[in-house]
Amino acid sequence: MAEKYLGIDVGGTELKYALMTEDEILEKDYIPTPKDSLDAFVEQIAQIYEKYKDQTKVIVMSAPGRINADTGFMFTSGLLGYANETNMADIIRERCGITEVAIENDGKCAGLAELWKGNLKDVRNGVIIGIGSGLAGGIVLGGKLYRGSNYSAGEFSLMSADFSRGYMNSLWAFSSNTRVLVESYAAAAGEDSAELDGRIFFDRLNSGDKTAETVLDDFCTKMVTGIMTLQAVLDADRFCIGGGISQQPVLIEKLNQKLDEIYAGDAAKYIPVQKPEITACRFHNDANMIGALYHYLYEVRK
Repeated sequence: MAEKYLGIDVGGTELKYALMTEDEILEKDYIPTPKDSLDAFVEQIAQIYEKYKDQTKVIVMSAPGRINADTGFMFTSGLLGYANETNMADIIRERCGITEVAIENDGKCAGLAELWKGNLKDVRNGVIIGIGSGLAGGIVLGGKLYRGSNYSAGEFSLMSADFSRGYMNSLWAFSSNTRVLVESYAAAAGEDSAELDGRIFFDRLNSGDKTAETVLDDFCTKMVTGIMTLQAVLDADRFCIGGGISQQPVLIEKLNQKLDEIYAGDAAKYIPVQKPEITACRFHNDANMIGALYHYLYEVRK
């Protein structure tokens, strides 16, 4: 019988979890991510583990922030904040009474998943951009995940999107995350953004909503501008888009259309950068948990 693992993907909005084997996801669900305190977060993890403790004694986790993948220490924790400067792996071990806990950054987990079994499997140099509450990133160079000197390579949210506005006012995440997409649509449509989400936006878009088409066009212009900035540095073969909205074919089509427009004009004659391929991640919303499992099996447990 195949060994089972509890995969957890910590997002700014949702906390996804799944009972997994190395080859498949057996069942999965999600709940809102606790926002108030570290204690509330750890208690929620413990409650999830309680459901599966008779089937596994291993937790593999994907989380935002700068994380020491060897120890599970979280220097930062993205939008969570309360988990900064904590050894999350040790805290979960103690609370759940288990020894096998592995934690890696969300973008890097997505990169590992796609490198392991997905759309970067046979790619020498590639990039993952996970669109969610922010922009998670994973960089594959020479067929291996690149973590950087301090575990922070791929923090694309922190790239400047407008040098004239000063650093903290110009972060790429502020113009290119799922919530920004929804809020931009709500403002253009004269609706309350609190009553909308990405699923509603794409339902309307796919039904022919012209306002949604205009908003997506602007969103993709900004995304491709960021992709080209990364391409100028990394010279990658392929960019894989992850996150829930990557399941929408129209998003990938529009991104490639914007890229085609750049390389169709006269300016392309003077761009000394190879045109990359843009695809969706194979595993979409499951990529982070699959990559977290790879990290445990082949980098922690070995």
